[in-house]
Amino acid sequence: MSTSLSILRYVVFRGKKKLDMKSLPPTEEATRQHSYRVYAQIQMWLGRSPNISDWGWRKEEFGFVPITTIAEPIPPSLLKKLFCACKSSENGCGNRCGCRKLGRYFDRL
Repeated sequence: MSTSLSILRYVVFRGKKKLDMKSLPPTEEATRQHSYRVYAQIQMWLGRSPNISDWGWRKEEFGFVPITTIAEPIPPSLLKKLFCACKSSENGCGNRCGCRKLGRYFDRL
């Protein structure tokens, strides 16, 4: 039986009464980026010099940082439905809003 990480994330999501985002498996894109970094590390151990910018790393001012993912963990509209309890879109998210606790602001959705 072949199961994708997306299906596994959905099954775990549906099986939880109280969702803890940290309990979800990684997205397929996050796993892909991790695999790129692993490949680059193995190549370095073998004495090869891969261009790590092609293998899950991005150049910043003070060096390279890992690219953890290039995709949202779940669609922003679903995050808003799950965590944003704001009644008024005029005032945006209040201090007690679940999306503020996640560090996300959904005023533009």
